[in-house]
Amino acid sequence: MKRVLAGVIFLWWFPVFSQDLETAARYAKSGETDKALALYETWFERRGRYNRQVYEGALKIYLQKGDYASAGRWIERHAAVVRLPSLDADRYHLARLRGDEAAAREILKRMRRAVEQQPARVGNLVYRLKNYHYLDEALLLLEAAASREETPYIYLQKGHIYAEQGKPELMAEAYAETLKLNENYFHYIQSFLSRYLTDDPENTYNRIFKQTLIRRLRESPRPAWLRILEWIYTREKNFRAAFAQLRALHMQGLARPEELADLAAKALNEGDPASAAVILDYAEKHASPSRPVYARLIWLRTRLESVQPSSDSADLIRIWKQRARSMPPGPWQDRVYELILDRLLNYRRNYAAARRLADSLARRSRNPLWREKKADALLWDRRPSAAAIEYTLLREDVHGGEIAYRALYKTALASFFEGDFDWAHRLLKTLKKATDKKIANDALRLDYLIVAHRRPGDTLQRDLRAFADVYYDYYTGRHHEALAKIRRLQDTLNASPLYDDLVYLEALLLIEAGDEAATGPLWKKLLEFERDKIYREEALYRLGILEARYGDPARAKAYLQRLITDYPQGYRFDEAREAFRRLSESKHALP
Repeated sequence: MKRVLAGVIFLWWFPVFSQDLETAARYAKSGETDKALALYETWFERRGRYNRQVYEGALKIYLQKGDYASAGRWIERHAAVVRLPSLDADRYHLARLRGDEAAAREILKRMRRAVEQQPARVGNLVYRLKNYHYLDEALLLLEAAASREETPYIYLQKGHIYAEQGKPELMAEAYAETLKLNENYFHYIQSFLSRYLTDDPENTYNRIFKQTLIRRLRESPRPAWLRILEWIYTREKNFRAAFAQLRALHMQGLARPEELADLAAKALNEGDPASAAVILDYAEKHASPSRPVYARLIWLRTRLESVQPSSDSADLIRIWKQRARSMPPGPWQDRVYELILDRLLNYRRNYAAARRLADSLARRSRNPLWREKKADALLWDRRPSAAAIEYTLLREDVHGGEIAYRALYKTALASFFEGDFDWAHRLLKTLKKATDKKIANDALRLDYLIVAHRRPGDTLQRDLRAFADVYYDYYTGRHHEALAKIRRLQDTLNASPLYDDLVYLEALLLIEAGDEAATGPLWKKLLEFERDKIYREEALYRLGILEARYGDPARAKAYLQRLITDYPQGYRFDEAREAFRRLSESKHALP
């Protein structure tokens, strides 16, 4: 019965207690400090015990008001009911505010003696001193505690303080010592270092951390130091150097083949196939064919070969097919077959072979991707009606999801290419709210193109049909033909509303041809068009990236800032914000 009664009392008391403290905090935030103090004082008088929120809330108000006498009494009233080392840090701060340097020195000596006798006390004292920005005093106490007992926590706190003081050399030494004493702090330190280290190899913190870790590794190799160094090199996109650290860990049995595969994938994604090849050579040599990661390594090898200059050959496709057949069924085998199909469509233009392979894969697998690829082969082969039928059947069978959205968009594209603009418009309207941001954005642009440029009196829609023919060549990888048609049409359509769409398409084709630097005047032209703002976001982003790579970083930031401000929900918003951040942190042009 007593327990039940105690429970009832607690359930009644706890909400009241929480409500009082929330009300006091709200008063303090709104500037009604007297009301907040009254609630804090009442709470302490009634309960007569320490509560951190009550104690720190009232003390902060007393100090802000300059009522040092009341602040001192508040500290001593709590000292009478609880023994907290951190109260000395508050006494020290109060003495400094009063200008009583002698008292402050005595309190500091007392704190130092306390941590020398009991090093465990240093945590609370350092926390309070750091809050008051007494960083030198906090370091003094940490040194006193370390003289008695060296712990990773002490060196971790020293690293934090050196970071706040802007002393990267001492910061690096402290964190390295932390990891030497306890490698379990690795992820915590890595997270903290993300605030200071960038992808710029010449960043002061990057350079000093690398020098410190390399020097220490020569003296006494530690796995955690190798991990940090590998992480720094990966951030800087120096994948060869990152691989050297990871290989050293792997040779000690401290890194898995999956990590080597991850690093090779990052090198490929960042456009460094040479480093990816070195990593894959080592990984394939040391990975067991019976492990699942081996199939991923085979896919990465295939992907590497697909970006190399000699990859456009029939022999290579034959090798890939043999490789895929030898792999166990699963997602990595599917990705190899996907690369083969893309190669057949975009480079070999062997649409019949692509259709046969996709049809064979669709018959023995439930993966709807193969049916989509079969329809793609029809679309690439200039058979839009047949492709539209396949896409429609696929969409009806998969019942939603990313593939269904893609199939619907491609059905609209097939109708657009065939000149059935009304049907394409009806399909595209339903895609504007697609969960896939890229599909939604592409659907919006294509639908705008159709709606904005249909001419009621022109039943044949000659201009739009001419543009659809050019876009068909662009979409199906016939870039040279598309570029030639665009330049012919620009002379005849220079007064047409479709002229800016041709300019946009020309810019995309130049990027595909590897001549990105030549697109600047085209994006500026699109930015200047008053009649059509559909390409403004893309133009701002592209101009920002161009200036960041080849021009003036200040102008690049101006373009990106305009995009971030004007298009907070835009398709390029996240990329623009990331590019702006990298420009702000780096002294060099973007890669």
